[in-house]
Amino acid sequence: MLFQLICRDGWEPSVDLLDNRAATHEKLGNLVLALRDGKKMIDREGSNPKGYLRAGKILVRMEKSDLATKMYSLGLSNVPKEDPHYDLLKRVYVKTSKSFDPMTILPLELVEDILSLVGFKAIVQSLRVSHQWNKIITSLPSLWRDLDLTDFQLKKRLISKLSIQSCIKRSQGTTRSVKLHHANFNWSNGLAYIAANCRNLSYLEIGCEKAGSSLIKAAPYAKNLQTLILHIDCEITLTAVMEILDACLSLSVAEFYNVRHKGEISESPHPWQALKTLVLNHVCLRWEEPQKLSTLLWASKLPSLRYLSLQGWTMPDDKKDLGFGDSKLERLSLRGVTMNYFPGLPPSLAHLDLGLTHRCVYLKDPMDPAPTFESLVLDSHFHLDYEKLVILLNDSPTKGVLKKLSLSHCFKMDKQGLMHLLENGYLDTLVYLNIVACGVDDEVAEAMPGRMEFLEDLNLSNSRISGVGVKALAVGMAPRLKKLNLSECNQVLPDAVDLARKFIPTVISRF
Repeated sequence: MLFQLICRDGWEPSVDLLDNRAATHEKLGNLVLALRDGKKMIDREGSNPKGYLRAGKILVRMEKSDLATKMYSLGLSNVPKEDPHYDLLKRVYVKTSKSFDPMTILPLELVEDILSLVGFKAIVQSLRVSHQWNKIITSLPSLWRDLDLTDFQLKKRLISKLSIQSCIKRSQGTTRSVKLHHANFNWSNGLAYIAANCRNLSYLEIGCEKAGSSLIKAAPYAKNLQTLILHIDCEITLTAVMEILDACLSLSVAEFYNVRHKGEISESPHPWQALKTLVLNHVCLRWEEPQKLSTLLWASKLPSLRYLSLQGWTMPDDKKDLGFGDSKLERLSLRGVTMNYFPGLPPSLAHLDLGLTHRCVYLKDPMDPAPTFESLVLDSHFHLDYEKLVILLNDSPTKGVLKKLSLSHCFKMDKQGLMHLLENGYLDTLVYLNIVACGVDDEVAEAMPGRMEFLEDLNLSNSRISGVGVKALAVGMAPRLKKLNLSECNQVLPDAVDLARKFIPTVISRF
């Protein structure tokens, strides 16, 4: 009665007073009147959580949980997150709702951590879930620092320049990596835009055939670029490669998988001090002759280089032009090259790939100083036998160190040569061995378990091994042997394969 008289005098009750009256009505069982006061609290101050908490509580007592959930959800949308009762509002919302939106319940920091673990494509797709999700995701710059657009490859959904601009804008200039394979915009300006507006860009990966030459325009803006990868679809000339390397002196990894050499190249005025990995692979079409790689003075221009790949080229007539022996290389791949000599190798070299090399002349004397190989690939060296291989291994330095050896289709590596390698300890420390189409039979297979204590992956495809040798390998090398390839081993019957699978996790057998 007193409350009504005060209101008649023109005095408007406060939210706290309405809350107290609603609590009184609730205790007396007048839930309709209590709910009316709760709604008045919301009308009076929409940003105050007390009205939503009171109205929701009454609706629960009235067994209207769905309406209570909507009331709490409305409160979460209108009440500032800084309010001390906001967390209470979230808890009662979760308690009353059968399903709830995690974006509105979880702390923003936790939402950011969760979304950072999913792929970039999933983040983009999440923008379509609801307006609330879109608003939250676009407000988190950290989710837009690494733009991985490689999954957007369908021709009907090419990435436009506007989409890339939106992503960069959401990152607030903090974008640090971009992977871009298919895009529907002017490449000559598009890459320059990315480089100019992403000052922290340190990683760029491109797989589009139209992008190669446009990199020259973008390179001067990419002052902090550390990794640049151009896939095989992206053709680029050797001259353009050198211009890019001169413009991006911060590069430590540069990988070009389809390089063409047209005309003469001039020597760069700048040494590439930071470059540690360089891939300059040449793709030669069937009707073309392999292009000759000009002198690049590797040792003087690349003092920090540790990994070099020059696949598919024709080497210069004079091996001194390459300068490998004066470098500090640790990894070298000359797979598929054509050369009339064996390249000079630095003592620091640990990994060498000379697979499919054409017209390679082998060493007659051991190298001095000699590299100590951890990995050696000599696939399809048809004239390689035990004596030539031992000269390359230099008898002592590689023993106890070699972990990977691939001699696929080295037809002169016969049974006698393999037995010598086993007996003299060259294969003792191997983890991986590929001797496809070599002289492997049951006698060689039976000798392996006693000497190869660390072997995990063995490829014996197209060999003369039978079930006897398979049993010796399976029983004698378990459990350390994880993978065995017996493809095209015509003397191995299915029961021997089934036996091997009981001891070895992965057994490949195709006839």
